[in-house]
Amino acid sequence: MNVTAGEFKLKSESPPEYSGREMLLRSSRACSDIARSVYEIAKAAGISPKARSSHTWLGGNGPLNSPVVFADASLIPEQLADLQAFIEQNAGCRELFEAIAYQLFMIHPLQDGNGRVIRSMLIGLQSVGRDGFPLYLFWRLRFGKSRIFEQWRHAKECGAMEVCELEFKKWLSMAVRVEILFGRIRSFGVCDRVVKAVCLYGSHSVEALRGVDGSIGNGLAKRLGRRWEECMSIGGGRWINEIESNISSMMDAVK
Repeated sequence: MNVTAGEFKLKSESPPEYSGREMLLRSSRACSDIARSVYEIAKAAGISPKARSSHTWLGGNGPLNSPVVFADASLIPEQLADLQAFIEQNAGCRELFEAIAYQLFMIHPLQDGNGRVIRSMLIGLQSVGRDGFPLYLFWRLRFGKSRIFEQWRHAKECGAMEVCELEFKKWLSMAVRVEILFGRIRSFGVCDRVVKAVCLYGSHSVEALRGVDGSIGNGLAKRLGRRWEECMSIGGGRWINEIESNISSMMDAVK
């Protein structure tokens, strides 16, 4: 891998759809007005904020053969109001974040993009649940969707949501290690915009940097890119290799 050429990519990192500041700001405030936030986050993420207006289900084989059939669309306002009341009654509870994700999935309020909105919301809610659990749920929904859906199905049958603390702590320890390694790269003067460009686009090119921050001029983008190359040339590549290894293990841990 030629990391100095900027061809490195963390495939498990969030795609550009999750990087908008406006969307993350609205996501962090989701608990205060869940119904409004769903549509605002969708709009900020470039998803049509159109409410579901029909009876729907998972899969294309009809409701009789579907593992999940969603309630009639006319019930969505009532369901979102019930979820808001639940949020207010359970504020400060870690399990609340998973309950929000599960309930929004089951309500399925949007015509399209429900999964993306839920994942975006979890990233924003990380600023509320600072122990890493919302971000852990994001990874589970992104890379281990079938497993978490099966656990949700089981939870519905037994009437209790189960959190595996050991699995969460194992994932979190690897995530903390990744952040430490990125901190070492930043200590060499590599700014966050370059780190984001490399993670999201696999490159520190001018185009990638402008994709992260459209206000960056070509001259500044080139200077920032050269700083990344200098970091890689004096040993930063070994940290990249360790980051890749940890992220791969983090993905395996949620599958």
